[in-house]
Amino acid sequence: MESKTRYVKWYKGQWYSTAEDGEEKEIDSIVGLKFDDDKPLVSLVRPEFILGVAQVMTFGAKKYGKYNYRKGMEHSRLLDAALRHLMADLMGERIDPESGLPHLLHAASNLNMLYDYRVNGLGTDDLPLPDNKDK
Repeated sequence: MESKTRYVKWYKGQWYSTAEDGEEKEIDSIVGLKFDDDKPLVSLVRPEFILGVAQVMTFGAKKYGKYNYRKGMEHSRLLDAALRHLMADLMGERIDPESGLPHLLHAASNLNMLYDYRVNGLGTDDLPLPDNKDK
């Protein structure tokens, strides 16, 4: 079983790690240290995806007004819109005819807004509870 690093210390010009078993091991001085094991791997998300969602959000801002969605609406409207865009993509229509942007990016934008609602308590959560009981 591989031991996990408990702490790292600098001693006489060299970094050492002390593992759970108490053994100190020299860390190669050529390799820089960065304690980011618990941070998300943002590089796994395609930059084109992030920029694409921003393009759709910009399209919406020009059509409805910047941050208009934050005034609130029923959560089901955003979920329904996301699902309509997903269904259009599944049925072979890859590009939204109004915006000229991919339906998948429209779906992601609607989910982005819904996530904003959930995290910040915006809009009206009219979706059924997980046990299928209506609110």
